[in-house]
Amino acid sequence: MKRRLLSLVLAVSMLSSLLFALPQVAQADSLNVLTQSGVSISASLDPSSSSYSATNMIDGSNSTYFKTKTNWLTNPDRNDLTVTITLPSPQNLTGVQILERLVEAQTPCTTDIVTVQFGTSSNLQTITTGYLKYPASGSTEAANYFDFGGTYSGDTLKITFNYTSDAKRSSGTSQYEIYEIEAYRALDYGVIMYEGSPRARVDGSLSPIDSTNQSVTPKMRRGVFMAPAAFLANSLNLSFTQTDSGAEFAYNGKSSFLTSSDGVYSENGHIYVPAGKVCEDLGISYESEACGLFFAGAEKAINWNDKKEHAAVAAQLRDVVYGTAPTPDAVIAQLKANNPSNKHPRLFFSDDMTVEMLRERIQYAPYAAWAKTVISRADRCITNMTSDPIEYEKPDGVRLIDVCERVLYDVENLGFAYLMTGDTKYSDKVVEAVMTACAFSDWNPYHFLDVGYMSAAIALGYDWCYDKFTADQRTTVKNALINYALKPVMEDYNEVSSRSRSYKWSSKSADAYPNNWIAICTGGTIMAVLAIGDEDLGSFTDAGTVVTEGMKRFKDLADTYLPDGGFLDGPDYWEFAMNFIGYTVGTMRTALGTDYGLSDSPGFNTTFDWQAQIEGSMGAFNFDSCDPMYVNSPEFILFGELTDRDDLINHRVNHQLFYTNTASPTF
Repeated sequence: MKRRLLSLVLAVSMLSSLLFALPQVAQADSLNVLTQSGVSISASLDPSSSSYSATNMIDGSNSTYFKTKTNWLTNPDRNDLTVTITLPSPQNLTGVQILERLVEAQTPCTTDIVTVQFGTSSNLQTITTGYLKYPASGSTEAANYFDFGGTYSGDTLKITFNYTSDAKRSSGTSQYEIYEIEAYRALDYGVIMYEGSPRARVDGSLSPIDSTNQSVTPKMRRGVFMAPAAFLANSLNLSFTQTDSGAEFAYNGKSSFLTSSDGVYSENGHIYVPAGKVCEDLGISYESEACGLFFAGAEKAINWNDKKEHAAVAAQLRDVVYGTAPTPDAVIAQLKANNPSNKHPRLFFSDDMTVEMLRERIQYAPYAAWAKTVISRADRCITNMTSDPIEYEKPDGVRLIDVCERVLYDVENLGFAYLMTGDTKYSDKVVEAVMTACAFSDWNPYHFLDVGYMSAAIALGYDWCYDKFTADQRTTVKNALINYALKPVMEDYNEVSSRSRSYKWSSKSADAYPNNWIAICTGGTIMAVLAIGDEDLGSFTDAGTVVTEGMKRFKDLADTYLPDGGFLDGPDYWEFAMNFIGYTVGTMRTALGTDYGLSDSPGFNTTFDWQAQIEGSMGAFNFDSCDPMYVNSPEFILFGELTDRDDLINHRVNHQLFYTNTASPTF
């Protein structure tokens, strides 16, 4: 696909913002499998009358609804509703939508926890959980979409609505009133390929490009998607003949003959052809995206601006892009194997970049100037910590974020100054800052963004100055990371109803999910595990799960950059999220030796182009969240190195040396 012009990028991005802000509506009946004949439904609670029967929940009508007979006061032991839906045959589902009717003026069923299970009657798997939400102002119903985060197969759907004590309803009020339940099958996208991936999805199933050679993958050459000819032919049921001069395809009475003049070349024992040209010649629908995705023979054109369809496409991409996700135990085993004898530092440092190499590098320009700047900042941090000690402060009664950001800033600059110079005046202050924060009563999980920042700060300080902490101090730090960060984040991942949060950032049923908080909250807590996860954590056994659950939500956030790298929250929040995306990817790659494919997300292939294109010679354009300044993102260098793109590295260097008029690095 040709690179978008700047004006088109801006128009599509702003249009996406508007479309995503509209109320959710039901998908086409062809995707809602519950309107098919042969579907049966049962409810654990009786309806108030035959007019409100369970079948009303799957009749495709938003005018009739299910209404339970049970009310809160007369039947206190029967507050939970379980709906079981049986399909006539196995289906591949990607999500469920529940349309709830307003029960009374102020109290819809919004405090109930919903658990969605799917599979067979004898083997149901819990797919997702979340809260029902309030209707929008002026509305009498709320649409609650529960994204499966993937494609699951089965014939039995079980949805449980669990009562919570926060629900306040008066005597005589119906417990549940549900307009409709809709379950969406996976769209048939035909063949899905991704540059660099040895896997593809063909008619809904994962298939290797070449089962004998993992290095055989599709390629992007000069903006053209090139696919192994034999795989393309087999997956689309094409007739294929390889000749001395090229490749010939035939399908449904049409033919396509391609030669080197069309870009055909050979590699790894395969002949590569421009996949889009083949499809075009043979009359097969296709979409080729600049991010490296290719779709051929899809049921319909992809509407990336439809939130549920966007999620459904992303679900189909998961295995193709990332492969098999690691288990929690495998993550911890990898951490131990990659850091024998509890090796530190490991966050941003490895055998490829040791402290010794850093000290050698800063002897030369431009690193010498950058090192001088960091040291100058570290000296100011020492002065400030004396004149303005770190204290637990929530000026608005809600946020500890200013303190957490300060601790992260101090630890980064002091810690890096110590690593560069070996001067213990810097490490002493890192230890002081870390121990001060660990003496707090908590890191304010109510406003969980604070936990993400503080976790990153304490993880870096502990790792970079590990040898400067006493054994007792290390125990204190580990306990603080466990009790103030890792246990609270597991409460979010497990949807613990008793937890108190200003914003349920991790709940997939929330309106604003996925959101930019995910980068900070998952990134900081993953860094905490990377710093201490190979040590004895006592009774806490979920360290690996913090990483794997965080990765799931990280992938959900990464999906929002599809297909062209645009970020709906504008350049400032792009920088806000990208800083911690860089933390996550960078520290996983050094501490684990892998980021398990997170940096391979297709949206990241184009998001730096998007960011560069919404800046002019005088600063960022006025789109959503932005200010007149340039985005300050060292991740241009990180992803430039990961993707072998010198233009991204040069973009960052030019910003540092010319636009900001300073040689001032940021972390």
